[in-house]
Amino acid sequence: MSPSTIKLLYFCLYFLMCRDLSHLILFFETAISAYVMIFRRAKYIFLAVFPLLLLSGCGTAKFLKEGQSLVRGNEIKFKDSKGNKVNVKGKNSIKAELTPYFQQVPNRKFLFVIPREWFWFATQGPGDTTSFDRFQRRVIAEKPAIYDEGLAKKTAENMTLRLQSLGYFDAKVIAEDYFKGKRNTKAYVDYFVNPGRQYYIDSVTYTSTDHNILWQLEKVKDESRLKPGEEVNLDRFEEEKLRISSYLRNNGYAFFYPN
Repeated sequence: MSPSTIKLLYFCLYFLMCRDLSHLILFFETAISAYVMIFRRAKYIFLAVFPLLLLSGCGTAKFLKEGQSLVRGNEIKFKDSKGNKVNVKGKNSIKAELTPYFQQVPNRKFLFVIPREWFWFATQGPGDTTSFDRFQRRVIAEKPAIYDEGLAKKTAENMTLRLQSLGYFDAKVIAEDYFKGKRNTKAYVDYFVNPGRQYYIDSVTYTSTDHNILWQLEKVKDESRLKPGEEVNLDRFEEEKLRISSYLRNNGYAFFYPN
């Protein structure tokens, strides 16, 4: 809350306690001065922001070369390769796992209106060397997210690997792009995700030609990160390898390392 607003509220309370006309006049004078100060500041804020709002009318498409498009959206859809919907349990958790694997994301907007890539394009000229130009590139601008089909395919591959590491061994992810705009300058990518069946741990056993190692591991078997009945998870498998290696190195096998 601004000091002017606090001051105004204070005198409203004071007005309730007024007992004579002089107090009433003082109250109205203070209220009017506070409102004048607020509107005066609002005017300067508007004058500062209005030119930036005008910049939003300057599109970024004119900066693109022939055949280039800017990434405007990514969407994960649970469909098979033919575009048919597939029933999937835990869609939100799967989306949360896959979203970080987008290799290209749309540029953000400055003040919720102006595309940040506009500032990048607008300060790439040979004469754009002023301190204000450098400030724009360093603080406001974002490198344009020029659509790359290869990166979209790489994203789909990485998503597939991530699903497999979570026990979806038959998972398939396909990237399908489409374009909008007069010159197809806006690129959108749908990722068709078909996780398939998720596999679960049936049992956990240890094997080794060294009987002492087996004896050692049986003693701490209950501390295993892998539990029968849980879904297969490569992250927990790696944790289990580290647990076993650390335990054995601290119990007579100083040079033991996982394969």
